[in-house]
Amino acid sequence: MAMNCKKIAQAMEPNTIVLVICPLTSIIGDQIKEGESLGLKSVTLDEFLKASDRDTHQVVFASAEQVLSKPFTEVLKDRSSRLHNALELVVVDESHTVEMWTGKRCKNAKSFRTAYGDLSILRSLCKEGTPVLALTGTADNHTREVIMCGLAINSDALEVFLSPNRTNLRINVIKTTKKDALSNLDWLVELCRRKQSETPETILFCNTMKDVATVTNYLMLKLGSFAYIPPTSRESEDCLIGIYHSMSWDNYKDRIVSQLKSNGKVRLVVATTALSMGVNFPDIRYIINWGPARNLLDHHQEAGRAGRDGKQSDIVVIYHGQQLTHCEDEVKSFVKSTSCLRVASYSAFDPNIKPLEPGHDCCSNCLTLCKCNMDECIVDPLPFGNAPTEIPKQQQITRPVSEYDKAVLYSALLELRESQSISGSCPFDKTLISHGFSVELIQDVVERCNEIFSVEDIISSFPVFALVHAITILEVFQEIFDDIPNYDDMQLPILNTDITDQLVNYCGYFDIQTLIVMNLNWKYNS
Repeated sequence: MAMNCKKIAQAMEPNTIVLVICPLTSIIGDQIKEGESLGLKSVTLDEFLKASDRDTHQVVFASAEQVLSKPFTEVLKDRSSRLHNALELVVVDESHTVEMWTGKRCKNAKSFRTAYGDLSILRSLCKEGTPVLALTGTADNHTREVIMCGLAINSDALEVFLSPNRTNLRINVIKTTKKDALSNLDWLVELCRRKQSETPETILFCNTMKDVATVTNYLMLKLGSFAYIPPTSRESEDCLIGIYHSMSWDNYKDRIVSQLKSNGKVRLVVATTALSMGVNFPDIRYIINWGPARNLLDHHQEAGRAGRDGKQSDIVVIYHGQQLTHCEDEVKSFVKSTSCLRVASYSAFDPNIKPLEPGHDCCSNCLTLCKCNMDECIVDPLPFGNAPTEIPKQQQITRPVSEYDKAVLYSALLELRESQSISGSCPFDKTLISHGFSVELIQDVVERCNEIFSVEDIISSFPVFALVHAITILEVFQEIFDDIPNYDDMQLPILNTDITDQLVNYCGYFDIQTLIVMNLNWKYNS
């Protein structure tokens, strides 16, 4: 691919301009660097507009919003401008956004960035015959139709199809119960404890902010001091775990991306779909979906972060039944499939898809049927094992709770909320203190107090954003109910440290803005 791009670069006339529309600034930065490495004079749109007509820029990168802005469209439609006359190609990268970000995927979908649905306007501003090239790695038939319509591409346009099938990615699905879901991450915890700075780089994709908080807290709880390198440190830059979502501060996003690209200390990143497009990390070995993606396009975008160096990597979907509620039917069929998972996940994009041979390199279902007789065939090479076909129902432990007990618990948690407040101003009102304790959270804990018996019960069910909070909540339960199993023998990793310091360090790494945003999303969407 790089060689073909180099030939194209060599063939381009000095005065030729190619306009590339990209959805994310992180993509633009990477692509400008790659373009320059091929000898192309590449700039952002802002830089291009500030330059004089004498500058011979060849590739201009911009977002959809930028190319539809008045300053740009005025220049583009000006027949005397160098841009109008020299523009020979418009490229829409990640063109599935024309459907996914404009609410055209399904009836109830909300529009995210409407500009991607208006890009056809450019066709009337360019000189006649200027071609449009739409690029994407994930487009089923419906998506292709939406792209062609949205970009005003003729039905007889040349279509180049390459199968999205990534043969170095092994696909695994683990069905579990909601109660036991987090225990399916224990293999990752053990791997991280053993390998520390050599832990394979892993991204855990979550569908909601509440899930981001749940997964992060569980990993921090289970890893304890092993969440840092060295284990004696509590400095933010020494933490193995990172969080990435669309509303993270830019410097925090840059830090995570830089760490993953440079084999840094961050080994596990808990993320939303914000990290699923455009970024090129060379050696991600595991993509874990905490609940299936909402549609197969998102699934393959997220899976596509793994194994970009061509080495064997694993996609692991961990889910329980309730997480299928908001998934499209194709996703439900995929995760429930008892035959080849590769065929189930790719067939909408490539009707000729077939299972890989040998079966142990294909998917977790094909692994169980693998009849390979070669020495390298391992019966169960997956560190996360195989999920049982039948999940036994486990009896839920509960306690009898009176209205008086609930009132006492509510009062105690309110007192705890006030005592844990972080000093300083908060951009929100008093219903949400910056440590993440909201009145709604307390009400939910009280409502479900009959089923809380451990720190894991708390972090798996509620958006509690620091281990110290989960521990202190459990202490309140012990004081009131005196029925926490093995309470005196529990190994709580941070009880032997100063609680205030631990809280500051934890919140300092997962910035206060992140914690507040996660709490608000839980508050209004739970």
